[in-house]
Order: sequence, then C-alpha cells, then structure tokens
Amino acid sequence: MNPLLSSRERDLTPANAIEYTLARIKLDPVLGWRMGFGTEVFAKLTQALAEATGKPIEDVRSHFAPRGLTEPILINWKDVSKEMPDADTVVLIHSPTADEPVWIGYHDGECWREVGSEQASNVTLWAHLPEVRR
Repeated sequence: MNPLLSSRERDLTPANAIEYTLARIKLDPVLGWRMGFGTEVFAKLTQALAEATGKPIEDVRSHFAPRGLTEPILINWKDVSKEMPDADTVVLIHSPTADEPVWIGYHDGECWREVGSEQASNVTLWAHLPEVRR
C-alpha cells in the first residue's frame, strides 16, 4: 500500500471510478453531451460496471440512466464534407478543436453557428437531434 495516497485514493477502484462518472451523467445529462460521452460511452460504462460488480446490466442502466432512459440512443454522425443538413435546421455539431466538442447548432447556408448565433469554427461532423422519448 502506498503511504503517499490518501484514504480516498486508496479506496478508488475501477468500479468506483465508473460509478462516479455515471453519477455525474445522471445528475446532469447535458454534461454527457458536452464532454463527448454520448450514449455509446454510457452503454460501455454501464456494461463495465455491471461486469465489475456482478449486478445485472438492466439494474445498472436503469439506476444511472439520464432522464430515465434505459437504452442508449445511437447518434449517426455525418461528415460535413459528404453531406450537409438543410439550411437553418438545428442539429448536433462536432468541432474537435473546441473546448467542448459537441454543440447544438445549425448551418445558415454560409457558415456554422451555435444556437445563439455565435459562429462555430472547424465543424467536421453533424447529426440530427435525437427524438425525445416519453
């Protein structure tokens, strides 16, 4: 045991780290989008936690699902060099050089803009907004 580690650091296991990350997503579902988690990573994290703890995957997903979702929503990202959305259609946009790589925005026919009209630069991917599940 490393005496330089705090008791909290000594108690940190991979399962605890995954559980902490999932709890952050549950508390602020937008956090997952802004930090690039998306739902595929949510699915992988819940699977890893289920395997690490021996809990059924359905129990883990339902406990941590943002907004009560239990199934991941897969996002179909499109390359802007191959396909563009209709002008002024609000979509998810991805810019790998931005501080937060995923935004909600639109293409106004000339350039990409974040919702709120700030111009977005270096947009490489876009995707339709997921449908709201009720």
